Amino acid sequence: MAVTLAIEYDPLLVPSGGKEVTSEFTSPRKVVKEPAGHAFNEAALLALGLKSLDIEEPEEERDEAPSPKAAWTDTDEPEKKKKRKKKGEQEDLYDLLGLGNDRYLASEKQIKDAYRDTALKHHPDKCGALKSDEEKVKIEERFKLIQEAYEVLSDPVRRREYDSKDEFDDSLPSTATPETFCKTFGSAFRRNAKWSEIHPVPDIGDDNTSYEDAEKFYDFWFKFKSWREFPQEDEFELDTSECREHKRWMERENAKARFKAKKEDQRRLLAFVELAYKLDPRISARRQQEKEAKEAKKQAKIQERKKKEEEAQAALKAEEEAKAAAAAEAKKSKDEEKKQKEKEKKLVRKERSRFRTIIQEVIARDMPEEQKLQMPDIGEVEQICTKIEYAPLLELNNKLAPEPVAIGAPPVEVPVEECLQLLQDAMKSMGTTLKVKTCVEDLGSATISSPKPSTPVAATSPSSAKKGGKKTPIAEPKKVDEAEMLKKWSEEDIRMLEKALKKFPKGTARRWEVIANYLRTHTQDEIIAMVKSDYMTNGARGKTQDDPKILKEKETKPEEKRDTEEVKKSADTPPSKPVEGGDSADGWTPAQEQGLVKAVKAFPKGCASSEKERWSRIAAAVPGKTATQCFKHMPILLARMRASKAS
Repeated sequence: MAVTLAIEYDPLLVPSGGKEVTSEFTSPRKVVKEPAGHAFNEAALLALGLKSLDIEEPEEERDEAPSPKAAWTDTDEPEKKKKRKKKGEQEDLYDLLGLGNDRYLASEKQIKDAYRDTALKHHPDKCGALKSDEEKVKIEERFKLIQEAYEVLSDPVRRREYDSKDEFDDSLPSTATPETFCKTFGSAFRRNAKWSEIHPVPDIGDDNTSYEDAEKFYDFWFKFKSWREFPQEDEFELDTSECREHKRWMERENAKARFKAKKEDQRRLLAFVELAYKLDPRISARRQQEKEAKEAKKQAKIQERKKKEEEAQAALKAEEEAKAAAAAEAKKSKDEEKKQKEKEKKLVRKERSRFRTIIQEVIARDMPEEQKLQMPDIGEVEQICTKIEYAPLLELNNKLAPEPVAIGAPPVEVPVEECLQLLQDAMKSMGTTLKVKTCVEDLGSATISSPKPSTPVAATSPSSAKKGGKKTPIAEPKKVDEAEMLKKWSEEDIRMLEKALKKFPKGTARRWEVIANYLRTHTQDEIIAMVKSDYMTNGARGKTQDDPKILKEKETKPEEKRDTEEVKKSADTPPSKPVEGGDSADGWTPAQEQGLVKAVKAFPKGCASSEKERWSRIAAAVPGKTATQCFKHMPILLARMRASKAS
């Protein structure tokens, strides 16, 4: 059966050359298909009138029913659906309420008042009865839009979202001249001040604005907090979710998109603020001022440092000059002091030599034997010379040998009794007395005491030795028992004594008194006895390291040391027999040779400051001989003693 299908069309739409077409069709066949899945859901919504087919919507934008393989599950990622724009969102909500000019600046009260007025004005009940059904539908739809606008604008969250989607000029300037900076950049800052959470927003000002206000302005914008949202970046519409999990996933995806867009907007705005801060002529002028001030401060510091260095150099130079002047003055005073000391030493040596000569002259006088036995021997003479100061010695010499009354007058002889009394007083001032001799010959050959206390060596009278009688020893002081003495000295005391001997060497004024004050545990006599004991010199403690005599002995040549030992060994041995007539071939008597041997033993090397002074002392102990004669005769005497020992 042939069926003719008539197709209705608009002839105006037929292109030129178009024709009517007829065709034969087979009989239609009914295909029964039941909707399932998403198709069933859509069919149910259509049947209930909850969804309408939008014929005008392009087919490519329609949502296609997902295949079973693409169905969303708990483990598979759901299919993304593009957000559709609602019909009500096509209208301007602020215009619906009559707030098109105020927009985001409108307050809540203004929105409420505008809604009340608009609702009363466009309420469907106030429409006239003569209105057609089509007009009534439009009025109702408009009233619904007004209600929706109020619902959105009265909710702060939904209003922010809507304001964020409102039209906004996001363009920002990138450059400006110093003259047009405030005008060009100020408009951009004022536009973006709309999004600030903090109000009021400071203004950029003009060229006359102070630097402090400009800094406050930029400080605000560097910490700018924006309330702007980006709902237009949402990828999904929550109403199209299939279930609760699907909806939550859509919310998370939309939140990510919004956060990303807001982060980008903050970065864009911060870059703009930094650019403005860099180009602002007020900031640039202040930076230039700070730079100049910093440079000036730097130069001032350099000048100040340079000035201080110059002052320090000048002070150092002045200090060096002062030190040089002080050193020169000290050297001068030291030289003068040295000269004075040398002068005083010469005077002391002179007075000591004078005293020895006076004593020899007094002993050479004719006097009873009892007085001669009371005269001082060589040791006591030397003790007086070394222990009495210069002034008392000078006074003693002047009393023993007064100056003549007139020039050319004979010397005044002081009586022997008065001389003995003066010598006795001098010895008492030193804490001792003159010893009574056993025979007259002992005056010239007795043991000579050293300048410092020492253990005297026993001597015998040469006259008694010649006669073949028993040797009569000279009275000698009682020896100190070293064992008893060492009991009084602890190891710490001995160590402190050695330290004191090093700290106060020979030549120190009042040396033993200073050492006694340093130790504070022993008297001067105990200290001297300890130093002279065998324990300190040859015992376990070893020889005193600071003793110049010991150091001198170390440096002594073997020959000289041997000669000295021979002299000491032969101290008690009388020299070889002199030539007949009582005198030796060179004019030396046995008493003089014996006195020379004793004097050499009493004055060893190192006892005086020089060899010349040493031989002067030796000559003073040998009656009738000079230092040169003693020095020349000593080698002869040594050779004679060696020959005697060899025979």
